[in-house]
Amino acid sequence: MMKKTLLSTVLFIQLFSFAVSADDLLSILESKKSESIVQERDELTEALRKSVGKATAEQNIFFGFLQNSDYEKALFQWWPAFDESSFSRTPTGVALFGYLLVKNKLPVMGVENLFTIQEPRKVLPSLMKVIKLELPVENSVWKQAEIKWQESWTDIFETEIEVMVRAHQQQNLAKINQTYELLKKTKVGTQERYWIEWQMVLGLALNGDTEKAGKVLAHLIKSDQNVVDQGLLYITAARMLFESGYLAPAITYYDKVPRTSEYWFVAQEEKAWSFIRKGEPQNTLAVTQGVILPEFSAYIGPELLFLRSLAQLKVCDYPAVAETLVRFKTHFRQRVVVLSKLSQHGKQPASDRLIETLFSGKTSLMALKDDAKVLPQYVSRDDLLVEKVETLKALLEEERIAGQLYSRSLQGGSAKVGFQAALEQFKAKMSQRVQGQRASIYSHLEKSAAEEVTHIGQILQKMHIVEAEVLQQISLAERVAKESGQKVAEHLGSTGAKTGERLRFPYDGELWFDEISHYKVDIKKGCQAKR
Repeated sequence: MMKKTLLSTVLFIQLFSFAVSADDLLSILESKKSESIVQERDELTEALRKSVGKATAEQNIFFGFLQNSDYEKALFQWWPAFDESSFSRTPTGVALFGYLLVKNKLPVMGVENLFTIQEPRKVLPSLMKVIKLELPVENSVWKQAEIKWQESWTDIFETEIEVMVRAHQQQNLAKINQTYELLKKTKVGTQERYWIEWQMVLGLALNGDTEKAGKVLAHLIKSDQNVVDQGLLYITAARMLFESGYLAPAITYYDKVPRTSEYWFVAQEEKAWSFIRKGEPQNTLAVTQGVILPEFSAYIGPELLFLRSLAQLKVCDYPAVAETLVRFKTHFRQRVVVLSKLSQHGKQPASDRLIETLFSGKTSLMALKDDAKVLPQYVSRDDLLVEKVETLKALLEEERIAGQLYSRSLQGGSAKVGFQAALEQFKAKMSQRVQGQRASIYSHLEKSAAEEVTHIGQILQKMHIVEAEVLQQISLAERVAKESGQKVAEHLGSTGAKTGERLRFPYDGELWFDEISHYKVDIKKGCQAKR
C-alpha cells in the first residue's frame, strides 16, 4: 500500500512538473510578455501609489487602468483622480501626466509639459525610465516641441537629445565657449555635429577669429553634409574673404554658388559689391544687368539697384542713373505697401498658402510664384520659420487626436461629476496651443516684413544721395561750360560682347537663364567728354 501511495505521489509530481515546463514552453513559443516586464510595470504602479500616499477610490481606479496598460482610460481618469490633489503639481505628478499624453499620441504636448519641471531629479526614477524609453533620440518630437533646455535636464536624457534640442535653440554666437562645449558632446558625422560646427563658424567670425572660422568652414564645405545649404557655405567663405580685403578670391567663391541655390541672387548682389570695391564699375553693371530683368523682380533686394545706380554714376551714365532711380521707386514703392500691410497683420492669404506649402517641407521663392511678390524676401530660407511650421503641423495632428479622445471619453469616462468639463478644458487648451503656434508664425512674418521695409527705407536714403550727386555733377558741368564758353560735355559709355555666349547689352529679347551673368561691359570711353 505504501509503495502504491509513493508511486502515485511521484507520478503526480512528474505530471505537475511537466505541466509547468509545458507552460514555460508555451510562453516561449507564443512570445508571451515576460514576467520581468509585468513585474517592472507592477513595481512602477506600486511606487506611484507610495508617492501619492493614501489613495482615494478614484485614484485606485486610475492605478488599475495604469497597471493594465489601458493608457487611454488612465488619461480619462486623470482629472477625477488628481485634479484636486497636490500630487499633480509635484515633479512626479507632472511627469506622469506628460507620460500619459505621450502614450496617447500627444508627444509634443507631453514633452512640453514634461519640460516645465524645474527639478527633474525629483521625478520617480522608475517613471523617468519608462518616459525615456518612449522618447528616444530618433523621435521627431525633439525637433517639434518648443522647449528650452535647462542644465537640470543634462544628466537625465542622452547627450544626443541635449545636443539636438540645443542645436535648434537660438544660440548666443558671441559665447563661443558654450558652443565649443556643446560641440564636444556631439558625434562626428551627425546632423547635430554639422549644425554646431556651422554655429562655430558664425561665432568665430563674429569674434574676429577668421582663421579658425575659415578652417571649420573649409571642413564643412568638403564634408558630405546636407544640414547647411552649400550655396550658403560658399557665400560665407566669400564674405570672410571680402571683409579681409581679398576681393578676387571672394568673387571666385561667389561664382561657386549654383544657379539652383536659393542664395544665387544674394551671391550676385554681393559680387557686385566686390567689383565696386575693386574699382570695376563696369563689372558691377554686367552682374546687375543679368538680374534686373522683370522676371526676377520678386527675387532681388533694393541694394542691388542701389549698386547699379552707383556704378552708372561712376561711369557718368546719367540717363541710366535716372532710369534706375525710376525703376527703384516704381518697384519698391509697391513692395513697401504690401510688406507694410503684412508687418501689421501677418495673417494674409499668401501667409496661409505659405504655411500649407511648408507643411510639405522647405520651398523656394520660384515655387511660391506670385506669392513671392508679397512675402518677405528670405522666407524660403528661413530655418526658424520652417521649424515653427513643423511644430504647427504636429500640433494640428495632436488637436485632431485630442478631439477623438474627447469623443470616446463620452462613452468610456468616469462617472464622477465634472469629469467632462475637465477634459473639455484640456481639449480647449490643445486648441489654444495650436492657435498660439499659428499666431507665432504670423508674428514672425510680421517681424520679417517690418525689417525688410526698414531696409528698403535705408537704401532709399542712399538712392537720394546718388540722385543728389547726379544733379550736382550736371549742374557743375553746365556752370563750367558756361563760364568757359564751351559746349556742355556729353559723357559717353559703351557696351559690347566679346564672345558668342555673351549677350548684347542692353538685352530685350527672349530670356535664357543659362546666359545670365555672362554679360560684359566695356566703359573705356566712360566719362570722356565729346566736344
